[in-house]
Amino acid sequence: MDENQYKLIQNTRIAKEECDILEVSLEGTEVVKDSKLQVLQTQFEMFRIEEDEHFNDFKIKLMGIVNQSHQLDDLYSDRRIKQKIMRSLPDRFESKVTALEENNGYKNMKPSEVIGRLLAYKFRKAPSSTPPKKHKGIALKVSMDENEEKIDSNEDLALFVKRFNKVMKFGKRALV
Repeated sequence: MDENQYKLIQNTRIAKEECDILEVSLEGTEVVKDSKLQVLQTQFEMFRIEEDEHFNDFKIKLMGIVNQSHQLDDLYSDRRIKQKIMRSLPDRFESKVTALEENNGYKNMKPSEVIGRLLAYKFRKAPSSTPPKKHKGIALKVSMDENEEKIDSNEDLALFVKRFNKVMKFGKRALV
């Protein structure tokens, strides 16, 4: 063994210690890793798209959680990611979720392909540039004049009595 080889071997112990120190400072100890993974798993399970949230923002946040988990050696399967995406969508995506799940090729789709199909669906369902049709309302005449109000109430009472009499006559016929 020559002097250079000896120096390399001699420094490995120091280099290993430095590497261990850097690893702990950058990644944390196993306890820290486990804590980070628990937080990420909770975020993954609780994650849902908000009603007013853009789909791209949802995708970026979800894939950020997945990527952080992968960096800590907790790998999510494509199947689990797809299930999470489908469960996280609001009701307005229900028809597309059903169509995707019933698709024969869904089982082999990658999460990125599912996201792409959902984005395409969202763009097709975006509000059109034509203004919505206005609905016609009903206008009722309101009178504030007391004399008109008395006349109207008298007319209403007369109509009620007339209809009541018709009902009573019909009832008598039914009994006979």
